[in-house]
Amino acid sequence: MTDCADHWRGPTLSSPVCRQPAAEQREFIEISHDRARQLGLRTEQGVAAYVLAASWMGIGFEDSVRLLKALLGAPVPELRKVHGMSQWVHDQLGPNATPESGDNALRRSFHLTRPWGLQ
Repeated sequence: MTDCADHWRGPTLSSPVCRQPAAEQREFIEISHDRARQLGLRTEQGVAAYVLAASWMGIGFEDSVRLLKALLGAPVPELRKVHGMSQWVHDQLGPNATPESGDNALRRSFHLTRPWGLQ
């Protein structure tokens, strides 16, 4: 089996999911896919973004972040949810990540995606 992380070179980009046996990878994808749907992510892009984020951060990562959980549960377009979640993950994978920097990434994303509306 090849390592999925071969595409990505760098100290912070080595997802543990890629090193699991195929059956465990499928189970992870099924669980995270269902979780994405429970969060209201319906599009292929939204579900895929959640599955990828969960592969780096762990399934249920949003439960420990008040602002992220609020965004994912808010009645805003899915595009805004996915953008915010992606910006939060990007921040948290960085070398200087803190809870505050993650919250700031969410706020910045929410402001920048305002043109996409509230519903």
